[in-house]
Amino acid sequence: MIEMRRTLLVIVMTASLAACSSQSTATLSGQVTLLGGTAGTGGKPAASGAPASHIAVAVSGTAGLTKLTTTNGDGRFGFHLAPGRYTVQECGRVTPVTITEGHTTTENLACPVS
Repeated sequence: MIEMRRTLLVIVMTASLAACSSQSTATLSGQVTLLGGTAGTGGKPAASGAPASHIAVAVSGTAGLTKLTTTNGDGRFGFHLAPGRYTVQECGRVTPVTITEGHTTTENLACPVS
């Protein structure tokens, strides 16, 4: 009887560990670039399209999950998340995004400057 309980316990623990380790994940990545700025050559804003480095980016999910990161020198950011619906916040803007299982979702964002 004790041996049967041990065997059952091992089976339950193994199944629990397998379920935890097989949680699906996805990736959200992108680049934040500058939008606007003072006029440069040809009347186009000089800063537009330039990478926005060291910008705080937050992602929030429906289950209260919030993750924070900062863009790198090229304005790039990334998060590993469970599939679902999220909002991405940067430069005072909020962008809804849906992350799908096993895929990388790319969301490029623009940070307005004056």
